[in-house]
Amino acid sequence: MAATSQIMDAQTAMARCKTQLVFNQPFFGVFALDTPFIEDDTIPTMCTNGKYIKWNPDKLMHWDEAERQFVVCHEIMHIALHHCVEITDIDGEPVDHKLLNVSMDYVINAQLIDAGMKMPKGGLFDAKYRGMTWLQVYRILKKEQPDHPEQPWGGGVGVPQDGDGKPLQGEAEKQHAAEIDIKVSKAAQAAEARGVGDLPAGIKEIVQKLRETKVNFEDVLLRFMCGDNPDDYTFTRPNKKAWYQGGLLLPTISNDGIGDIAILFDSSGSMQTSELEQGFSEIKSLVEEYTPRSVTVVQFDADVQKVDTFEDGEFIDKIEFTGRGGTRVEPAFKYLDRAEVEYDQIIVFSDMGIFDYPDIHPEVPTLWVSTSSHFSPPPFGEVTVIEVGA
Repeated sequence: MAATSQIMDAQTAMARCKTQLVFNQPFFGVFALDTPFIEDDTIPTMCTNGKYIKWNPDKLMHWDEAERQFVVCHEIMHIALHHCVEITDIDGEPVDHKLLNVSMDYVINAQLIDAGMKMPKGGLFDAKYRGMTWLQVYRILKKEQPDHPEQPWGGGVGVPQDGDGKPLQGEAEKQHAAEIDIKVSKAAQAAEARGVGDLPAGIKEIVQKLRETKVNFEDVLLRFMCGDNPDDYTFTRPNKKAWYQGGLLLPTISNDGIGDIAILFDSSGSMQTSELEQGFSEIKSLVEEYTPRSVTVVQFDADVQKVDTFEDGEFIDKIEFTGRGGTRVEPAFKYLDRAEVEYDQIIVFSDMGIFDYPDIHPEVPTLWVSTSSHFSPPPFGEVTVIEVGA
């Protein structure tokens, strides 16, 4: 075991490493500050299970500052690229975990080198693997070099576990993956804001995919409220906007599926005013065009803050959002459950920073409209990530 003074030196070196990354490679610096680092003198150098990074204080001091940054970034790449998942077989055969780690290391090291970073001696690099996925490298190595040695300073990757020591599965695994994507997005935004550091190709690809998952808000609402096509024009249940000058009644587009709609607006502090205003604007235009029987607007943060009800296509031009506290959606659903109206559709507009999904699962179509790509999946309903401002 290293002496106390040596451990303190290593701790100072690690802190300095993270600080340098914040200024020189802000993606990795922000990600590192958002990830627990645990000292462990029983491991070869450094390793991760996707939740935290373990590091050996004594071994850290064997590298210079640039090499320390490389190794830290290497472990962060394992997390960001979702390498820390349970893989049992590849191409119908039991996976060779040592070769799997070697394949991942080749891919990561190539990307970090291309980003201008200094790899420690003994690291795995081969230019022919540039641009490949770890699966492509694995297949090549499995065929050509099945006994390929691991890099001397790699600690391998593990998988995150639950309280019973079992690999995360189901919703817990999805939530963990979503949390990683949140960290990736935050770190990428920091890098873009700073304008320094070159994102590795794999990180650029993940960030791009996260952004491409968003769709146009109006299209989503139209499909959910009206199906693929509005039924037809009708003269039934006209609203004030259906009257032309001189008293001539004009037809409006109708759909039998649009009856009583509840719209839950997350007005907590994490929601941007611009998000709320555009969400309201899009809903307002569809309400006026498709004239649902009634619309109940519920604003909530940690509790229900305000409720407004409108009938026969009537709606207000502007809404004042109240609340701006924490986020709990359960009180809003309890309000709907106690209401006398039997709603035909429920729309929840939120950034989905929600971890108290209601025990009450309404037996009506529910659309969760999220302004963020990162959330724990709700136990019911359809989820759509939208691009506010698109």
